[in-house]
Amino acid sequence: MSPATLYSNCKPEHCDPRMRYQTLLKKLNGHIMNKSIICLQEVAIGWVGPLKTHFSQFGYDFIASNYGRPSNGYMGIAIAYSTEEYNLKDMDVVTVNEGKQWTTPPAPLSWTLLQYCTSALSWLLAKTMNASLTLTPASLGEYESSKERQNRQIMVRLEHRGSQEEFCVATYHVPCLFQFPRTMNIHTALSCQAAQKFAKGGPLVLCGDFNIQPWTSTYRLVTTGRLNDDDKNHPKTVMPAGDHWDPVVQPMRSAYSDFLGEEPPFTNYAQKAGEAPFVGTLDYIFLSEHWKVRGVLPLPKETSAFETPLPAQNEPSDHLLIACELLL
Repeated sequence: MSPATLYSNCKPEHCDPRMRYQTLLKKLNGHIMNKSIICLQEVAIGWVGPLKTHFSQFGYDFIASNYGRPSNGYMGIAIAYSTEEYNLKDMDVVTVNEGKQWTTPPAPLSWTLLQYCTSALSWLLAKTMNASLTLTPASLGEYESSKERQNRQIMVRLEHRGSQEEFCVATYHVPCLFQFPRTMNIHTALSCQAAQKFAKGGPLVLCGDFNIQPWTSTYRLVTTGRLNDDDKNHPKTVMPAGDHWDPVVQPMRSAYSDFLGEEPPFTNYAQKAGEAPFVGTLDYIFLSEHWKVRGVLPLPKETSAFETPLPAQNEPSDHLLIACELLL
């Protein structure tokens, strides 16, 4: 998922999948030794088997769900936990867009005319070429784009074997659609709603690549529980008549912000070919009110800590690993 042709400002060897996989294992092994619960996103299907095998050697259960396309390695998500430390009490995998009822909006006039013209000319097209229509998120609209996205969420209920305390952990990867903030608001709200429903009011940790920055309305949605009615990115601005779903969630705290008083400067440092570098905070560990944060993994404050944009020598992804220690 990080080919050298796309990440041309990185050293080619740092984009090599075999080297990146070994670097990933080195980065994870210390956390495995501590019996940490590990949540992963953008897991290519070709890595699921090797990762499950690696985790099993340390007494871990590894739960993965893949839903992507050939172009992104059928990427998915995963949760790994120590079976010596935790007992699995419940588990669910959901496609979050199934968490609400969707209304079919009326077709715009331009699409109606296109359908008519396509029908009228279908005999000609069949004789002259193989033609197909691909609807992009822009042509579908943000509402239809939200409906069509099949991103999944893994949720587990774990019991700590020593204390018998139970808590839930969920992981999600919000669609990377910066140009469609309402789609991201819809999916983030659905992710939170699904996780909170699964947790049934109990302790919850929601980890993921949310593709949102701290100043966005989506971040405010998670941390305050709702959007202002006059927010220009409120989903209601694209919801058709008859859809009364409300993107309201129980407010959650970010572990880093709670402990440090602010989010880290960045968790993602990437530069694709022909583009300016992107530096921003996109990854979070969101917590229900039950938790006390005892510490967080320190992160670099400047991109100068790295020779090139990520992936780099000791960083297998363009995202940094984030971690925290929690007390229930």
